[in-house]
Amino acid sequence: MRVSKSVFWLLLIVATYSLGYAIWYWQTPLGQVPALDGQENLIIAEQIRVGALPDEPFYRAMLYPTVLAILPIHWMVLGLLCHFANTLLAMTLSRRLWNHEASALISGALVGCNPVLLHFALDPLDTTFAITLFLSGLAFFATTTDWTKVSIRIGLGGCAIALAALARPHFLAILLPFILAAIVLGFASSRFRSAGWTFAITAIAPLAILGGIQLTRGDSFRILPTQGAYNLWVSNNANANGLYYSQTLSFHYVGEHKNPAKMESEALYLEERGEEGTVDERSAYWRNATIDHIQSDPIAWIKLMTFKGYA
Repeated sequence: MRVSKSVFWLLLIVATYSLGYAIWYWQTPLGQVPALDGQENLIIAEQIRVGALPDEPFYRAMLYPTVLAILPIHWMVLGLLCHFANTLLAMTLSRRLWNHEASALISGALVGCNPVLLHFALDPLDTTFAITLFLSGLAFFATTTDWTKVSIRIGLGGCAIALAALARPHFLAILLPFILAAIVLGFASSRFRSAGWTFAITAIAPLAILGGIQLTRGDSFRILPTQGAYNLWVSNNANANGLYYSQTLSFHYVGEHKNPAKMESEALYLEERGEEGTVDERSAYWRNATIDHIQSDPIAWIKLMTFKGYA
């Protein structure tokens, strides 16, 4: 009973703190009119809702804007629900890992009362939503009792982590090694073959569906958003500071919000190549420029990576 009361009071504190912060943040300028990525997600969601999405390769990850377009709730409500779910999931995983109620309470408090996590939850950004999907996948694995046969939990876990990667492609850095390990396990071990192939298939399926959607909308099978190549360049070139993205060009325009990084990548490509180029040509150019820069001065790049690790 004492432990149950502790959990109840912690969740009540998290809910009260989150709701109070949301009421305050909603009255601020950024709470009323989100900027940059948040505003773009809202624009994409509205385009999806009315069927006006441009017929071009996806520049951003599209799962979160799609959810905003489908669900008839405010983005802050979705963010609060995801933040509260993340608190519960962190408690579940911590209790499962350490087998101790105190660890669950500490984990729940560190997540639920974290002002940075709460701030991201209240902006229309994909971060909190993707974390919810990822933690859900881990929770399915943590509660799987038999890894020697096909399990619905293993399949749901693979699907959840794949959806996390579709919401925020950073999670591909975790998903792809997981898929590779599952495939190797499926070939190498007859005991865990079913579990390995279950995870691999359910994790690959959402990626394949996205690629198929892109193929029907355009002329190629794509999983990653097209912004990745230029992001790779700006985060690894000679002007990268290792802390944050620094815009090199200023844009002034009237009308609907436009992505400044996309505009910059197109303007710089036009300046350096003398032509607008296609999406694939621009992506290949920035990838090759990154590789050439790293090869020309690997010591400087290693120093940059070391500083990023420190930061």
